[in-house]
Amino acid sequence: ARHGEVHADLAVDLDEMERQASRLDTLLTDLLNYARIGQDPDAARNIDTRAALVEAVALCALPDGFTVDLPDTLPPVHCVPAEFGLVMRNLISNAVKHHDGASGTIRIRVRDESGQVRFYVEDDGPGIAPDYAEKVFQMFSTLRPRDEVEGSGMGLAMVRKIVERAGGYVRLAVRSAADARGACIELTLPAARRI
Repeated sequence: ARHGEVHADLAVDLDEMERQASRLDTLLTDLLNYARIGQDPDAARNIDTRAALVEAVALCALPDGFTVDLPDTLPPVHCVPAEFGLVMRNLISNAVKHHDGASGTIRIRVRDESGQVRFYVEDDGPGIAPDYAEKVFQMFSTLRPRDEVEGSGMGLAMVRKIVERAGGYVRLAVRSAADARGACIELTLPAARRI
């Protein structure tokens, strides 16, 4: 190699180091976010879920070909706004990250129930096998090698911690047809409080 050039093997090693450093940065950021969940119990308030979801979608910077289908009206919930955004960004990003196509649709449905709001975040990707229904919510868990899908493996663990601390639950919803494509994450959050 001429002066100032990097040997091909070294270039590969440097690229790998950069990738691992970026991965470590993501992991540390996610660990910090996980540790901070619930630190300010007074931060929960009534939030406009539709506005928060529109913002979450924008922050996900969806690749071309992917869309998020939102209802026109959504009932408000009572939780920490930043944590609600983190939950929805994680669920939307996961659906895109694990999709097996160049395009797809993430559909968010909502049911207003007594004292709580039930969300369904559905995608049209390959789905999640029932055997992994619990594993996906554990820390550092990924269903595909990290060389294939970037991430810390903490996204759904964060989602679970936030939702359960808010008084709700999250789970992988059972698909109605055995051969149905896609995954559906179901979660509940407390309905907005009357002031």
